[in-house]
Amino acid sequence: MTECLSLISLPNALGNLIALTNLDILKSSSLTSLPNKLNHLTSLITLDILWCSSLIILPNELSHLTSLTTLNVKECSSLTSLLNELDHLSSLITLNVKKCSSLTSLPNELSHFTSLITLDILWCSSLILLPKEFNFTFLTILDMLDYLSFISFLKKFSNFTSLTTLDMLECSTLISLLNKLDNFVFLANLGLLRYINLDIIAI
Repeated sequence: MTECLSLISLPNALGNLIALTNLDILKSSSLTSLPNKLNHLTSLITLDILWCSSLIILPNELSHLTSLTTLNVKECSSLTSLLNELDHLSSLITLNVKKCSSLTSLPNELSHFTSLITLDILWCSSLILLPKEFNFTFLTILDMLDYLSFISFLKKFSNFTSLTTLDMLECSTLISLLNKLDNFVFLANLGLLRYINLDIIAI
């Protein structure tokens, strides 16, 4: 569904498409919510929610999409939170959250995504709180941009022992970084840009 500019809500009947594997919701600027019955889409592999500027929250029922491997949420400027019940998204491999300027926190349940390989959190300028723990033992790509309110970063960062790519850009108040860089034996790409207050990179 693309450029449905006047669409306010999606029909619950969408939940009857139980064989659906890909759902794209794009440029629906008047859409304020998603139907709860999306949890019936148990075959869904990829969900893209892009340029839905009036969308405020994602329904917790999405946590029942047990086949979902890729979730992309981009340029949803009114979105204040992601799912609060994420425990069942055990197949999720890729999570991209980009330019969601009202998003202030990521749910603690994110730590249950033990199969996650790629995590991109980009240009979410209001984001302050991250989960208390991360158990991303298979995570290979981590991109984090524009964290203006961070003072310290990820005490549990040493758990990311499989990382091959790490980009952390424009986190202007970050003052210390990575007290166990030596654990990243597979790290091949490291990007750091615009850290005006960074004074410690401990190795």
